[in-house]
Amino acid sequence: MFLFLIFMCWGVSAAPNKAQYYSLEDAASYFEEFIIKHGKQYADEQEKSARFEIFKANLKDVNQLNNITQATVFGITSFTDLTKDEFKRLYSNCFIGEQDTSCSLKTDGDIPDAGAPESLDYRQMGYVSGVKNQMTCGDCYAFSSTGHLEGQYFKKHGSMQEFSEQQILDCNQKSSGCRGGTMGSSFATLIDLGGAMAERDYPYENQKGQCRSDASRAVARISACYQYSLSSQEKVKQLLYLVGPISIAVRDDYLKQYTGGIIMDSVCTGKVAHAVLLVGYGTDNGVDYWLIKNSWGAQRGEQGYFRVQRNGGPDGACGLLNQGMASADVE
Repeated sequence: MFLFLIFMCWGVSAAPNKAQYYSLEDAASYFEEFIIKHGKQYADEQEKSARFEIFKANLKDVNQLNNITQATVFGITSFTDLTKDEFKRLYSNCFIGEQDTSCSLKTDGDIPDAGAPESLDYRQMGYVSGVKNQMTCGDCYAFSSTGHLEGQYFKKHGSMQEFSEQQILDCNQKSSGCRGGTMGSSFATLIDLGGAMAERDYPYENQKGQCRSDASRAVARISACYQYSLSSQEKVKQLLYLVGPISIAVRDDYLKQYTGGIIMDSVCTGKVAHAVLLVGYGTDNGVDYWLIKNSWGAQRGEQGYFRVQRNGGPDGACGLLNQGMASADVE
């Protein structure tokens, strides 16, 4: 038995050449532009005023983050009128300490040196579907799970099949619905249900409902699942090359205002609380990075993706060396 985490939750775009400094004297102008760009609507002037104060506080944070490193660019995003607590409640949350025996555990000795190349991008090979949007339900674990299954289906069958996040959200009894779950328990649930249904047959609803899974309509069978306890990012690199896109979990505080570039370990703070999909790695201007698919829509970050420093930090880039890492066998 081992501790596990519950997560709530075409080429790489170059970051802007230079981070913008946001003068607080111009905050009102920035705020009005923000409202128009993101279609924000507030109940009354009192709420608008309160959101403006939060917006200004976030601008200060953006300026401070941009002073830490030039490799990452932070700016105004659709989240800039949210407090940190609101952001976590709506888009990410984490519970730690329960026991999970849903999937087999693999460690360093199970991952051979596969001769992984210097760079890898599974999007260019057809393994990765378009960027999806979990909206305000904290079920990032479901999107991470389907992303992995889509890659495994492509690896086996040579075609893309998009799977249903709603099936996992509704039917995973070990999860907390829109308040968190794990990829391991999601894969185990699909094994018990007799397979994964297609997104078109069980579309996303942004809220947990009754389980309507139908094994006769499953488009893929899941025969086994695995969770990983790895000691180095080199092992993660070999695993990614061997298996394909992998479900992982990372810290996510920095993603609230992220607009591009490589997120350095120096700004990668907070708890491991967000489940995502690891789809590649490379080097940009001498900085090694991991390429990660998010589930907040294609308009955020680098066209729905973000990059984090590879080989940074004792617990991996942004904490990815945790037992939330998972995969499954697809038939």
